[in-house]
Amino acid sequence: MSACARRFKWAWTPANVKLACVEQIKRFAIIEDDWLPGRDELTPTMELPAGRSARSTLPR
Repeated sequence: MSACARRFKWAWTPANVKLACVEQIKRFAIIEDDWLPGRDELTPTMELPAGRSARSTLPR
């Protein structure tokens, strides 16, 4: 885990305590590319295209 990822996890861990289980952050990925409208990742309304999930879009 990178230093940036550790800092991010450190920041949201206390917030998770206050959230319901279904609202908590369980996994995350830091991506290098910008997700901009008009590209394949997002629609012009900043949503994932139909038939794609965030899980399938993130790098492994």
